[in-house]
Amino acid sequence: AGTAVATVALFAQQMLIALKATGRLAIVWLAGLAVAMAVLAVGAETEVIRVGRAFMIGEIVAMTGITIAVMQAARAAAVASEPRTR
Repeated sequence: AGTAVATVALFAQQMLIALKATGRLAIVWLAGLAVAMAVLAVGAETEVIRVGRAFMIGEIVAMTGITIAVMQAARAAAVASEPRTR
C-alpha cells in the first residue's frame, strides 16, 4: 500500500515541479518524514511492522500535502494568468 501511495505522490510532485513550486515540495516531504519518524518512535510493534507503518503513514501525509500544494499552486498560476481588467 505504501508503494502505491508513493507512486501517486511521485506523479503529483511532477506537477509541482512543472508549476515551479519546489519550495512547497520540500516542506511537504519534510512533514512526511517528521510524521514517519514519530510513528517509528511511538510504535510498540516489531521493527518490521513499525517501519512498514511509518513508511505508509509518512507517504500518505506527503501525498496529501503534495495534492494540497498542487491545488494551491495551480490556483495561483490561474489567477496570475487571468487578464487584468480596469
